[in-house]
Amino acid sequence: MSNFRQVLTVTGFTFRDAVRKKSFWVTNFIYIILVVGACVLVPMLTGGSTTDVDDLQNFSTSAGISDESTYVGPYYSCTLIEDGTFPGAQQALEDMGLRVTLSTAARREDALDEVREDSANVLIEIAAQNDLPAITITQKDVMSSFPVGTVYEGLNTAWRQLRFAQLGYDAAQTAEVLGASLPLQTAAAAGSSLSNMVVGMALMLLMFMTIYVYGYGVAMSVATEKSTRVMETLIVSAKPSRILLGKCVGMGLVGLSQLAGVLLLGFASIKFALPAGGLGGGISLPDLTVGRALLLVVYFLMGYALFSMINSMCGSMVSRMEDLQSAMMPAALVSVFSFYGGYFTMSVGTAMGGSGEAGKFMLLLPFTAPYAAPGMLLEGTASPALIAASLAILSVTIALVAWVSGKVYAASVLHYGSKLKFGDLRRMIKGN
Repeated sequence: MSNFRQVLTVTGFTFRDAVRKKSFWVTNFIYIILVVGACVLVPMLTGGSTTDVDDLQNFSTSAGISDESTYVGPYYSCTLIEDGTFPGAQQALEDMGLRVTLSTAARREDALDEVREDSANVLIEIAAQNDLPAITITQKDVMSSFPVGTVYEGLNTAWRQLRFAQLGYDAAQTAEVLGASLPLQTAAAAGSSLSNMVVGMALMLLMFMTIYVYGYGVAMSVATEKSTRVMETLIVSAKPSRILLGKCVGMGLVGLSQLAGVLLLGFASIKFALPAGGLGGGISLPDLTVGRALLLVVYFLMGYALFSMINSMCGSMVSRMEDLQSAMMPAALVSVFSFYGGYFTMSVGTAMGGSGEAGKFMLLLPFTAPYAAPGMLLEGTASPALIAASLAILSVTIALVAWVSGKVYAASVLHYGSKLKFGDLRRMIKGN
């Protein structure tokens, strides 16, 4: 039998065996409940719709917010770039207690650098848009506590007062002014987005669960076949390296199929169950292009390949299922710590002003790269050169681990008795 045929046969057997197990269907059922349940609960918790700035403006106008409600105090500061369409904007901001620094469009990047260094500072840009001064407020990141809504409301109040003075305060003109609403945009200087961060964390957790579960499945499959002596039959018809590769590919196809099914179900549920593709609370679908989606699949496959090879070594070192848990402990610790490395990139890194150097470092580490990738790719903070370097390092690491695991698997696959130690494996490999 050719090498390819051997791998294909073991792959098919492993895939069919995995999808027939109850655990596969139970996890699928759990995923369906979680995804569909989340899409049903979010509209209920958010009142069935996402927050709209115009709705907030109309509410505040009818409520008659006073000037005192727009005072934010001297703790916050801002840099103002205004094209002349909103006279009195600087005075309005100072009346709120803000420390205002005037700047120009030519020095916008300098102002953004100051925003990235101080979460209490923002860049406020006012420019004409559809005969109204449109307001863009750029914060340090999505975790900033700057009172954007309060400042926006204060500028709205100042704009109404200006329009009243210009129009002469008759009833019709007053109604026109009160019905006007200024366009508002918020941005993050660090390039982060709440939608990208939340969805990135969900993807990272889903990838971790899939890689961990099916990587563990490879180890369990190897240990089961050794404990039942099925391996003695397989070893006659196929080389150990081909058996190992077939098992990893078969379990990987199962994991990839389940991951794709969960993602498709999630997007379908969002489309049909949630209004306008919103997730509620200002969260919407992420900035997921076709290229980024393909890269996420590549990182998932490479992450699975890396950890499945490590787990296969652990499974081949035991002869009894009772010893598998202790043998898997080192691989489990590496997997968990790698996941928390990606979590650090998404959460702590974002709170400190974006993924930055921490994200780049985690993307270059082969064990943390699969878990750091969702956040970095969705935020668009990973350059093509960084992604290429990350994939190259990950490929070399996978090749090295595959070579070592193949040697270990071939040397220990027919060993029976007590759990092998690394010293025993080294002597057996040298003996072969």
